[in-house]
Amino acid sequence: LDWVGMASAQLGDISDINEPLQKLSESVSSSYYLLEDATFQMRNLLDDLEYDPERLNFIETRLNEIKQLKRKYGATVEDILEYGSKIEEEIDQIENRDSHLEALKKELESVGKDVAVEAANLSKIRKAWAKKLAEAIHQELKSLYMGKSTFDTEFLVKTDPSASEAPVVNGQPVQLTQKGIDLVKFLISTNTGEPLKPLSKVASGGELSRVMLAMKSIFSSQQDVTSIIFDEVDTGVSGRVAQAIAEKIHKVSTGSQVLC
Repeated sequence: LDWVGMASAQLGDISDINEPLQKLSESVSSSYYLLEDATFQMRNLLDDLEYDPERLNFIETRLNEIKQLKRKYGATVEDILEYGSKIEEEIDQIENRDSHLEALKKELESVGKDVAVEAANLSKIRKAWAKKLAEAIHQELKSLYMGKSTFDTEFLVKTDPSASEAPVVNGQPVQLTQKGIDLVKFLISTNTGEPLKPLSKVASGGELSRVMLAMKSIFSSQQDVTSIIFDEVDTGVSGRVAQAIAEKIHKVSTGSQVLC
């Protein structure tokens, strides 16, 4: 500022020589007063500032703590806060585990009731379709020279009276699996008057092949199956039965790829 003042004074001494020097002198003089005013304001601002060593030390400590937290729990302050909220929630669950357990039990009971209703509905639907399946398989077996056969589906429910939290269906606590509450067995009688028995224990090799062919034929038409595998479908058969099987496979192959 002093140098600008000296330059302004020297230009003032020679400003009368010509007009350009006069304008330059006025410009420098104006700049001097502006700088002088700015200097005055800056000094006032500096006078108002307070240096607090304790506050500075507190801020530096906090910044160092934040850096350490970032290295452990996340790259940003938001990540650290999110982690802190998660830890607080876990601590709350530990300290108030009894109330949390009670809430979970109530939720489990509510869900169990809903599941029991859906499981019962699913069982009803299965039983309704089982009747249709039995009739469809009977018709298929007739075309495969097993017209005297009777096919049916047995539905059992595994009760679980020892489980206090088991879903209740029809007044009984039942064991629930991913497939529902039903234990399903396919039953067959291959001759008139014979009692229905499990398919796997009654049917001979040839009969079992024809039953499987009948079932896969039905399922392929209902489920839009692109490929069907008949493994040893001609086991234990010959003559007109073999011819009927071949015709059935040919019919199925018109809508799906068949591998034998």
